[in-house]
Amino acid sequence: MEFFSWIGSAVGSIASGISNVVSSISSGLSAAIDRVGEIIKSGISTLGKLVTTTIKTLRDICPKGANFLHEISQAVTKLLTPVLGPFLAPVVTSIIMDVINNIFMSLLTPINENPLDNEQIEEYGALLEQSEKNNWDDGDKFDTVNEHYEYLKSKAKEENIEIKPVERLSVESMKRRTIAMSELWERLEKREEITISQDFLIFSALKAFTPERVQAIINASKEMGFSAVKFSDLRNGKLDPDITKKYNLTIVSQLKEIYENKGITITDDEAINELANMKTSVEEIKFMEPLKDKFDLYAALGERLFNKNSLENEYKNMM
Repeated sequence: MEFFSWIGSAVGSIASGISNVVSSISSGLSAAIDRVGEIIKSGISTLGKLVTTTIKTLRDICPKGANFLHEISQAVTKLLTPVLGPFLAPVVTSIIMDVINNIFMSLLTPINENPLDNEQIEEYGALLEQSEKNNWDDGDKFDTVNEHYEYLKSKAKEENIEIKPVERLSVESMKRRTIAMSELWERLEKREEITISQDFLIFSALKAFTPERVQAIINASKEMGFSAVKFSDLRNGKLDPDITKKYNLTIVSQLKEIYENKGITITDDEAINELANMKTSVEEIKFMEPLKDKFDLYAALGERLFNKNSLENEYKNMM
């Protein structure tokens, strides 16, 4: 299959951009993107309104989530548009949401429990919406996300409320996952007793930070006595030189400690180099390279990934 031929057939030639992409990413990633493209090509123009429509549906029920989703979409579109145009942005925005939710679940789930997977996170978001409508117990009354999730499922069953599966690239799915994302974000901030900005979370996802890296930065920020994670200020040179030096050393120390607790020993130089890489800017197209497995998962969904008619009906019902 010719690389990204589905874009050409759907929206016309963008040959110069495609040429740049071919030289920038691996054949494995390009093949994964093509498999997703074959599923969505019939309705690629329809997907253009997915994010904005979802944001509109969230403004009243989850304004924090609406703003978070808007910022994710803006960041992704800014990176993709110069080379590919905006055609892939809704898909990558959806994937970055999943990455952020996966980071949250990794950090919030005790060692003796399994983190919720993407389908369960989506269901959790739908259950949270029902919880708000029915005045069920909120997450503060439960020690873990899994406990709250199981409680909400039992309440829905009692009330004969069925959470029906939907296509991943649909307004309903994106709404559900955004609601869950907001809940998980708030739970993490409460547990850590520190403000974690959406800019930091988006950057972490775009840079494919491991949960260990995110936790190291949070721990270091708390050790520094900050009321909020200041990694963006650190990267952009906005901190006092002495604070910058101490913050860098504290993150390095935390990286070593977290890895050591997992049975992995790294040297000071290795930790310093890791931090240096963490602070570099997100690259336009190459940032998608670590997302190959996510594209593979989306492609494996087949018809459960996207349905043009269903999405158009969602748009009509929201007018």
